[in-house]
Amino acid sequence: MWYLWLIFALVPVMIFASFYYVLSIAEKNTKINSQQKWKGIWRNTFHWVLLDLVYMAIFNQWKTWIFIFGSIVIIKVLYTVTKVFLQKEEKQPLIAYSIIFDFIIGVGLTVYLIFIIENEVLQSTITTIIAAVYGGLFTLVGVAWTIRRQDAIKKEEEIKKAKPLFTFIMQTVELENVVGKKVCFDEPQTVKRVGNVVAILQNSEQAVFSLSRVYYDNKWRELLGNVVVLPNTEVILDFSFANDANNIFLEVKDAIGNFYYYEIKVLCLYSIWETPPKGDRLAHTIREIKEITLEEIEKRIKITEQ
Repeated sequence: MWYLWLIFALVPVMIFASFYYVLSIAEKNTKINSQQKWKGIWRNTFHWVLLDLVYMAIFNQWKTWIFIFGSIVIIKVLYTVTKVFLQKEEKQPLIAYSIIFDFIIGVGLTVYLIFIIENEVLQSTITTIIAAVYGGLFTLVGVAWTIRRQDAIKKEEEIKKAKPLFTFIMQTVELENVVGKKVCFDEPQTVKRVGNVVAILQNSEQAVFSLSRVYYDNKWRELLGNVVVLPNTEVILDFSFANDANNIFLEVKDAIGNFYYYEIKVLCLYSIWETPPKGDRLAHTIREIKEITLEEIEKRIKITEQ
């Protein structure tokens, strides 16, 4: 039987090494830091070592230690399940599955501990208490889930109401007088520009939003001037580029801080004019605005940089 004791002794070491390996990979590929990694290692190692001790006590029929280690495991499982369900953060699938697994272990261990109680009166009393505890836990989880679900629905509605809904008006003539008009323009540049983009952005009555940045010439640039666009109003968007009119993107922020991204496709006005425009920059206007994700923009940028 000595090899069983050797297995019991090696299991904690193997558990620690396993969680160290898994969380070290997670540290490289995700956003967890070193402190979170070590916290996860020790927390999970402690949990599984407790289960190992419970198994060892059951195997050797040490009833006193079965109740001690088993009770610690049950309390820890109930605490962890309650804490996770009360948290408002979105749960990752791996965490959700581990919580379900822990809860099944806790319920099974509870039934086993009640079953091995020899005193029938004590067994009946403990069963009543445990049933009340689990009933209260299910009630708490149900209430917490309902509240979290209502909060999520409310948040989704707020996001929908705050999402920008706007269109544009093409400018087929050069702007000469902008006095009394709202104008949004890019930050000053020392590089010579070859093209100028001008169009009117017309907001709906849905929500207020602000124009944050515009991407062109392989760089995000801050927008200045009248960047806040109120409902049922319009603003003139004016910026110039030095290279070409491809890969132009617009970043917009809503009233609650969410960002939205749009691809801007422009039209060169020189091609529709009978005579060339004045000045040293070819005039352009917006011909299409299409919503796009930040991931798609980053992918397009990487392709152009290759």
